Amino acid sequence: ISWLALISKEQAGVFVLAIFAYLCTLKKTKLAFQFIGAWLALIAISIIFMQLFTHGFVEHLTFLSSVRKNSTVLLGNIASLGLDFAKVLSAFIILPIGIFLLKNSKPILKLPLILFLISISVSYFSMSIPASNINHLIPAIFSLSWLMALSLDRLPFWVSFLVVAASCPTLLQISEIARYGPQLLPFAQKSTAKLKAIDLKGKPVLTDDPYLNYLTDSQPAFEDCATFLNVWASREPRAESLDELLNSIKSKRYAAIIINSADASEKNGPNWWSPLIVRQIKQSYKKDGELYCSGWEMDLFLPRP
Repeated sequence: ISWLALISKEQAGVFVLAIFAYLCTLKKTKLAFQFIGAWLALIAISIIFMQLFTHGFVEHLTFLSSVRKNSTVLLGNIASLGLDFAKVLSAFIILPIGIFLLKNSKPILKLPLILFLISISVSYFSMSIPASNINHLIPAIFSLSWLMALSLDRLPFWVSFLVVAASCPTLLQISEIARYGPQLLPFAQKSTAKLKAIDLKGKPVLTDDPYLNYLTDSQPAFEDCATFLNVWASREPRAESLDELLNSIKSKRYAAIIINSADASEKNGPNWWSPLIVRQIKQSYKKDGELYCSGWEMDLFLPRP
C-alpha cells in the first residue's frame, strides 16, 4: 500500500518514513530495515519500468527538483492556513494532549505523533514551492485527526468535550460544500457540454488542468504546468522553452487555451500563468466564455480570426 501511495502522490512518502521511525522507537530495527528495504526495492523497480516506458520519467523528476523555493509563497500559505481557525485551534489543543499522554506510557500515540513531526517538516519545504497550497498539509492534518481519535477515550470527559468542541467549527466548511455543491453542478454540466461541442479531438490544447485534455480527447501541451512554468520563470537568462511557449501562443498553434480565471483576470495571480503569458494569450486569442471544471473557474480562449 505504501508503494502504491507514493506512486500516486509523492507526499505519501512521509507515511513510510513515519512507520520506519516508529519501528525503530519500538527497538524493532531489523523489521524497520526490512520494511523500508522492500519498499525501496519496489520504488526502484517502478522507476526503472516507467523510465523504459516513457523514456523521460527520470528526467522529469530531475527537472522537478530544480524548482526554486520561495519564502513569499511559504508565508502566503501560512497566512491562508491562519484563516482556517478551526484546524489551528484543534492543533494547539490536541498536540499538547498527545505529548502528555505519550509521556504517561501511551505508546499507541507514537505513530501519529511521529507522522505529524515528519509531515510538518516536509510540508515546510513543499509549501515554499511556487503554485503550492495548503493541501500539502493533508498528511499533517490526517495525523492530528488520528491522534485526536486515539486520545479521546483516554482523557477525562471535560477535556474530550473541549477537543471535540474545538473541532466542530470545521463542520461549517463541510456544510458550505453541501450547500453550494448542488448549485455548482449545473454549471459544471454546462461547461462539459460546451467543451464537447467544440471539435478539439486530437488537437493541441493549452490548459492548467490536464483533466480537460482527457475530457476533450485533445493533445496536452504539458501535464504539470505549475512545475514547468515556475522552473522556466526562475532561470536566468529566461528559458528558451518559455519563449517557445510564447511563440506557440502568438502563432495560434493551440486550438484552444483554458486557464484559471484568477490568472486570466491578472488581479489575484499569478497562480501559474505570468502576466507576460496572459497578455500574449489575450492578443492572439479571444475569450469565448467561462467554464467551471474540477472545482475551478476557468476562462476559455479561442484563436482570433
